[in-house]
Amino acid sequence: AELGLQVDRLRSENQKLRELLIELGLELPSADQGGAVRAAETLVSLMTEGGSLVREREELILEHARLTVAQQAAEDQDPDLEQLLQALLEVDALNAEREQLRMERGLQEQAEADELVDALSKLRPLLSETDVLRTERQRLVSERRSLAEVAQGAGVFAEEVLEDEDLELQLLNAVK
Repeated sequence: AELGLQVDRLRSENQKLRELLIELGLELPSADQGGAVRAAETLVSLMTEGGSLVREREELILEHARLTVAQQAAEDQDPDLEQLLQALLEVDALNAEREQLRMERGLQEQAEADELVDALSKLRPLLSETDVLRTERQRLVSERRSLAEVAQGAGVFAEEVLEDEDLELQLLNAVK
């Protein structure tokens, strides 16, 4: 509630400063936005991409093993049964190692990643409202500083403008 009141007050004061600067014909500074929600969305995106890359790597290892077997078979017109058997054993060993890694690390990591993604998905709406207000407050404070600097550069002190309800009188005094 207090955060909302601060944002409303800052928004009102900044609007007064903006109007004054527009009347003076001065260029208004711009502001940037961001926040925890955007960071959470980026984290979820990176985690999803990382999981896809791990799966793609595993598939490439298996494809390499299959291509190696095919290449060895293509190079020998008379395939050496012992060599083919050895290559098949290597592929089986890679598959077994992959499954073991997946069981030890992959499933656990995938479960942890899924839990984290779920937690972040649930947390995002909770962060959203507070983050929007904090971001807005930060943006308004930054904008107020910029507006006050521009006004001060034109010979008008923002504190005087914000304390005086009659902006037009203040504007006329500033221009004279």
